[in-house]
Amino acid sequence: MDQALLEKPDVKQQVAAGPVPDSSQMLVSARKTTDFLKSLSHPMRLVILCRLAEGGARVNELESMLDMPQAAVSKQLSRLRDEELVKATRQGRFMVYELADDRARRIVLTLYEEFCGVK
Repeated sequence: MDQALLEKPDVKQQVAAGPVPDSSQMLVSARKTTDFLKSLSHPMRLVILCRLAEGGARVNELESMLDMPQAAVSKQLSRLRDEELVKATRQGRFMVYELADDRARRIVLTLYEEFCGVK
């Protein structure tokens, strides 16, 4: 067996990597992550999130883009709001939706660049 595998990890490497979460913290994080990934796994929600990566949008804009009825779009937006991935702000008579969470924004932007953007 390789001697390097038998040696203890360098303390400097452990400190640089940060504290290792205990198993209960990892389980909580894993549940949050799987919930987030479930949100992304629905085609309509993913398209909505990719569109919102470009900037805010009103429901009627999303309806036109998705060619879906308002009730279906609103249902998906409601779930995304409940999961705190999007936020809504009133602008006059309209609600404008935009990405709410910085981590979600980074991930959605990465997905947008890889899969939603025109190449």
